[in-house]
Amino acid sequence: MNRLAIVLHAHLPYIRHDEPNRLEERWLFEAITETYIPLIWQLEQLPKEKTFTLSLSPPLLEMLADPLLQNRYLNYLKVAQALIRKERRYGFIETDLLKFYEERYKQLEETFLSCNQNVVSLFAQYQDTVSFITTSATHAILPYMKTMEGIKAQIEAGLDCFTKHIGFRPNGFWTPECALDERVDEALASAGIQYTFVDEHALPSRKPAMSPHGVMLIPRNRHLSGAVWSSVDGYPGHEMYREFYRDVAYERTDHYIAPFIHPEGIRIDTGIKCWRVTGKNEEKQTYDRVEAMKQVKRDAIDFLEKVEQTTTNDAFEAVPFDAELFGHWWFEGPEWVGMIVEEGLRRGMLTLPESFLDTDMPQLNDLPFTTWGRDGYGDVWLNEKNRYMYKPLHSMEMELVSLAKYKHPFSVVEKEMMQHWMLAASSDWAFILDGQTATTYAQKRFDDHVQAFYEVKKKKEKKEQLPFLTNGQLEIDCGHHQQKKKARPVLLIIALEYPPVIFGGIAKHVQQMAYVLNDDDYEVHILTTTTHKPELVMDRSVYVHRIQPLQPKATSFAHWVSSFNLACVEVVEQLCLTQEVSTIIAHDWTTAIAAAALKERLAVPMFGMIHGTLQERGKYADIKTGHTYEEGVLVREADHLFVCSKSVESELQNQYDHLEEKTTVLYSGATDVKVVKKASSHSFFIYASGRLVQEKGFDVLIKALSFLPENTKCVIAGTGPELGYLTSLAERLNVDVTFLGFIQDTERNKWFEVTDVVVVPSIYEPFGLTALEAMSAGLPVVASAVGGLNEMIIDQKTGYFYPASDERELAKRLNTIYGAREEASIVGQHAKLVVLNQFNWKQAGSIIKRKMSSWNKKQVNVEMFKM
Repeated sequence: MNRLAIVLHAHLPYIRHDEPNRLEERWLFEAITETYIPLIWQLEQLPKEKTFTLSLSPPLLEMLADPLLQNRYLNYLKVAQALIRKERRYGFIETDLLKFYEERYKQLEETFLSCNQNVVSLFAQYQDTVSFITTSATHAILPYMKTMEGIKAQIEAGLDCFTKHIGFRPNGFWTPECALDERVDEALASAGIQYTFVDEHALPSRKPAMSPHGVMLIPRNRHLSGAVWSSVDGYPGHEMYREFYRDVAYERTDHYIAPFIHPEGIRIDTGIKCWRVTGKNEEKQTYDRVEAMKQVKRDAIDFLEKVEQTTTNDAFEAVPFDAELFGHWWFEGPEWVGMIVEEGLRRGMLTLPESFLDTDMPQLNDLPFTTWGRDGYGDVWLNEKNRYMYKPLHSMEMELVSLAKYKHPFSVVEKEMMQHWMLAASSDWAFILDGQTATTYAQKRFDDHVQAFYEVKKKKEKKEQLPFLTNGQLEIDCGHHQQKKKARPVLLIIALEYPPVIFGGIAKHVQQMAYVLNDDDYEVHILTTTTHKPELVMDRSVYVHRIQPLQPKATSFAHWVSSFNLACVEVVEQLCLTQEVSTIIAHDWTTAIAAAALKERLAVPMFGMIHGTLQERGKYADIKTGHTYEEGVLVREADHLFVCSKSVESELQNQYDHLEEKTTVLYSGATDVKVVKKASSHSFFIYASGRLVQEKGFDVLIKALSFLPENTKCVIAGTGPELGYLTSLAERLNVDVTFLGFIQDTERNKWFEVTDVVVVPSIYEPFGLTALEAMSAGLPVVASAVGGLNEMIIDQKTGYFYPASDERELAKRLNTIYGAREEASIVGQHAKLVVLNQFNWKQAGSIIKRKMSSWNKKQVNVEMFKM
């Protein structure tokens, strides 16, 4: 199934003036009338389920919330209604169309007054329906800024403005004009941004990827986007839609239309347009709203079919648009969006960018400068028509950075200067000059802000005071104001695996805990392995040191692991020259030697996380347990041990002395896996996943299939040394089993959509992440009654148990579910509620932090590394 992410970016330049009757303020009024309120009408009709992404820019938010502009917009509506009444008296508009406009403007006024004239508050009510994000403070082209401080100031001011109006800090960000480079990537990561959008040519694979600093980059599908906005063959050009360029203002006499246009007699659009596109000739047919809505439905279905037909299977396609295209340029656009959402939900096609944050994807080593503008680069905003703007912009920026280096926080004067620099840096002025549209206004706005910057600095005269970002968001952070925010101590986490390097369930556990622990108290650094070259990358502002073992080609796994531990110590040696390491957390025996050595040399507390004991695992898996020495080092040297289940805690206490007061159970957290169930093409569909090793018991599942109905189908995801044996076993028993190999979470979720039951047939299972993921998706789980599974599942209430290694008992359980799938589905939904409440990453993080806080943090002894 192809997944479609719809993204609308709502933005207008800041055109607020004290002076009334400015032509430019009608840009805002027309957008409210034709785009923003009609979009809200569509939201009112949609289910409370997040279905698409809407970016609201700070200039737009500030204008929509401005009382002066609100009152002027209300007058704009009154004037339009008066014109409609006059049209009725003179009979110029056909009855049905006139009735449509009368009802529409009445509804516009009612909606506007219902929110006390603040459209922002209406948008904020739909956080259950829309995934909201924002952009930089004034929609500046961030790569064209002179300093990193300037880039960060634009980003932080934008995030603060959005938080003020909508009530939360978003984790997604629209980089203006999709302009991105290495510096912007770094700034977004440091601000905690998790994803942004780029043009498809920015990514060689044209698929989502992680940036060098750990921000998910989502490419725009140009082909699908072009089907909508193309001026040649896009949907808005269909003859049934309303003609944008014909307005009654240009079809009535001067005397007749005078009260409804600009006071100086300038003819401007009134918003009352009576014609449909009807080809390219001047003779236009009357607009028919009913027929236009029929065409909207046809075009929505056509678009979804294009998604299904022209993209690869299981693709994640993003189609970002300027929101104002829908309604203002394409009058019927908001209804098209509503139809796309309604029909897309029915087909199970819609998704959100954040749904893919926890999936494995390639990570880029470098990031070239790109935009979604002409030819994919910055020519629109930097050419012979507008290049003169950047010298004064850079001068103002450097002056603010210089001020910030010795004066903090900014005074009222510095904030006014910063306000004018930001507004002058808006990409809108350069864009207008490139397009040669309202060039006089754009030039004057830019020049006025530059002049005001220096006049405010000298305080020679009082300039127009703009109510833009006035709540203290305007600052420049030069990164050296230690009195403002003390550097965070480093929490060092050592783990052999970390996404995208995944051997088992440890990788996901380490990543999620890193996200939770990386806050104001700790700066988290991960030491992990790499399959490529060594590098330092960012993953949601977590520092990930991908380290190559000193013996990368060692034939012995033991030697390879040992050389990784030695390499970790070398990396920390360099890290400690600039950072204060306060605590170490080591995961399993593979990191024990490095953790113990660093604990001694740094004189800091060290915590161990045990995900399963080697001795107990060896009983079931017939594996060599020669690494119990390293496990013993971790157990003995750790100041405290976290264990993944009570079962593992019991194993440790049986194998090692004096651990009663040294262990704490720390369950992995559950993420809310949203799955839209679909009817399977098979009568009974079973899903299982894990490493294909003996201890996971997949042979038990395959044997059980021979006792189930013939229309049973099973898929097993995962890789491992048992693949050949399991394949031959399935062939010998003549059961329908498909081995998927390693799959990402997005593909797993597709299989979940058609799954009747998930089986976890482990012989030994320290925790059971597979079961937890299935339960968090609301699926019924049948599991062997071993290890951590016993602590996760309540038999016949949140899942089903059977005796481990007993294929006949497993078959009995599955046959029972086969005949009572509705009851099993209820069990699955109950399981989802339980696990999301009881298995919580934040709760797990709090447990770790409480334990760490009980040990005194000691200063790093950097001198020890210089011996």
